[in-house]
Amino acid sequence: MIVALELPGTAAPPVSLWQRDSFDLRSDSVAFFRGAILGIALLLAVGILTLYGVRAKPLFLSAGFFALISLAFIVLDTGYFPHVAGILGAVGNNAVGVSGLAWQAKIMALKFLDEGATGTTSGAIPAIEYAIANGAKILVNSWGDSNLNPALSEAILAADAQGALFFAAAGNQGRDTDENPFYPAGYDSPNVVSLASIDADDSLSSFSNFGRLSVDIAAPGGEILSTKPNETYGYISGTSMATPYAAGAAAVLWSRFPDLSHRQARNLLLQGSAPRAYLQGKTLMGGTLDVAGALLVARDDENQAPIANAGPDLTLELGSRITLHGGAADPDGDQPLIYEWELVVPPGSLSRLDSPYVPQPSFVPDREGEYVATLRVADSLSEAVPDSATITIAGGVLPPPVPVLKAKFRFEGNTTAVSSEGGVPVGAVVTVDAGDSQSLFPENLLYEWSLIEKPSDSAAQLSPSEGAVAQFTADRAGIYTIRLHLEDGYNENHAELSLSALAAEDAAPPPPAPAPQDPASPPAAGGCSLQPVAR
Repeated sequence: MIVALELPGTAAPPVSLWQRDSFDLRSDSVAFFRGAILGIALLLAVGILTLYGVRAKPLFLSAGFFALISLAFIVLDTGYFPHVAGILGAVGNNAVGVSGLAWQAKIMALKFLDEGATGTTSGAIPAIEYAIANGAKILVNSWGDSNLNPALSEAILAADAQGALFFAAAGNQGRDTDENPFYPAGYDSPNVVSLASIDADDSLSSFSNFGRLSVDIAAPGGEILSTKPNETYGYISGTSMATPYAAGAAAVLWSRFPDLSHRQARNLLLQGSAPRAYLQGKTLMGGTLDVAGALLVARDDENQAPIANAGPDLTLELGSRITLHGGAADPDGDQPLIYEWELVVPPGSLSRLDSPYVPQPSFVPDREGEYVATLRVADSLSEAVPDSATITIAGGVLPPPVPVLKAKFRFEGNTTAVSSEGGVPVGAVVTVDAGDSQSLFPENLLYEWSLIEKPSDSAAQLSPSEGAVAQFTADRAGIYTIRLHLEDGYNENHAELSLSALAAEDAAPPPPAPAPQDPASPPAAGGCSLQPVAR
């Protein structure tokens, strides 16, 4: 389940716009705020909108920006949406309230979380698709959870194909997302920008997630003053607040240099960041958002294109995963560089790269022949001459998948792993799990279960018959044999597991109940929720 990422309000500090002072907003950058008119989509929640089912008209909000809503007669019943939107586009130079970054940005508000601030990725995906279909070039995503979702990743890649940037809050758990990923900020699509939060004292916010590889840059997110309902103003903290700052900066940059591709705009924001020692090793760039710095990089008339290197040609056999040893050199030292690989495969092959937007992706060849990998590299202004490597596959075989079966049983409220002797009490619910099975093509694995032996008077049934996990109830004493048939699209294999159900008086005693948990200890891992990202 997804939740919005904001943090509870705290005592308000003295009225200030420290977050504006944290940028190097010289006159050359401030002059462009008024001109930022790109379409920006906010994917939000927290009871932002009350919808009465009537077709919408354009709605002008008190912050001074234009919002296109899919349904109308809207009541803004919490402060979350106007706060994020105010950071993006509250009108300045009017002696009223606060000032956002992109004063004329067109903002499209798309609600997919409910009034309880929860929702699912099945709601986020059509919101992304709607935003792209209706012309949004910048998507602001202040929500997330820890679940990898291939369909959501595909939706973000589809947005990339349409030239849209995807700004995402890194999360508020104070953890390293290189080790514990948080999505959608953690997807490696080349249009994603992941945002950490900093405080007014120029430090990483205590709540902010971080990651040398998974978080790109930091922006103001601690105690941010912005617009709230009923023409009021208030403070909210969270990586949710950092996210619209970066999105607004992109709108400013794009308005000044409208011929930039979305990937160039992304890299200019990152290359123009202001270095901070406390962010070294905590974010990709080791710095904070700096609008003027990005504008200066964009004005570089002497930029030199990077030099792509796809790595050496290779001759190998079937039967293993191959890593491409690509890279690039940039005469100017520009970082980060944009990588994009294309893999041309032999006729009939279904092989594909695991991640075409990193310097060293990998793939598994599935037949003999030549695989040609072409690397394209660009900095924020220039593209390298493409370079290719040919991998010739000759000989070898594809190994079959390797089934790995584990079993546990639940009886009288206790769950226990099945011992090497394979004994369970009659009446136990047995779970068999093949999730650790191995294959060169794990994404293709198909599982088929059958109960090939059971006591003659047993009514036990394995359910479901497909998938990595199945269950049955050992309802009679005797032998039960489970068979797993495993396929990966190229080969197949099978494994069997036998266990005996014993009458209660013959079964081993259940394990003792777990000791009461220390209230100061963290709760055990359990379900997750999609989260809005503000405090």
